[in-house]
Amino acid sequence: VIVKVSVDPFNNPLFKTVRYNMYKGPGILPILLTLSPGYQITKWKYDKIAAYGSVLQRAYAMSRERAVYPGLSSHKGCNWMVAEWSNIAGFLPDASFLVTYNREPIGMVLSSKAPGQIGGRIHVVAVIPDHRRKNIGTNLVSRALYAFAGRNRPHSTLHINRINRSGIKFYESLGFQINGSALY
Repeated sequence: VIVKVSVDPFNNPLFKTVRYNMYKGPGILPILLTLSPGYQITKWKYDKIAAYGSVLQRAYAMSRERAVYPGLSSHKGCNWMVAEWSNIAGFLPDASFLVTYNREPIGMVLSSKAPGQIGGRIHVVAVIPDHRRKNIGTNLVSRALYAFAGRNRPHSTLHINRINRSGIKFYESLGFQINGSALY
């Protein structure tokens, strides 16, 4: 019997920060968009932690969140964060995906069961800057939402740093709404 006791790395910032809780109830799911030629999406594989870590580090390379979460500053730290998320009780490999472009990892989403709810929780979505605004993030979140629905988990939640205005607008465009905040 394997007991998973890891915690979400974003729940342990270097200094106090406010994160919004965002929620999407059951209902219409976003349209699954076709990725452009050269892009490929695959489900979670434990032997790809370094590929996910690479995406995480490059996606957050210029982010202010690196000051709050120092693990984002190094490949080793990003690999550790990915490993922690994948060891959270309720991790959903079938709702976690990696996108590659010509075999280079460029995007990811990691998800789990939402604690105490009949829903799924998105822990992190990351797309490296050169591949943003190409519907990759939308595709990743949409696939996670479809995976949640396929597991009879029609409710979806996530937490996002309040300073991430573009991220908040992105999730709102997919039907999420802010429904609270918490100090971490």
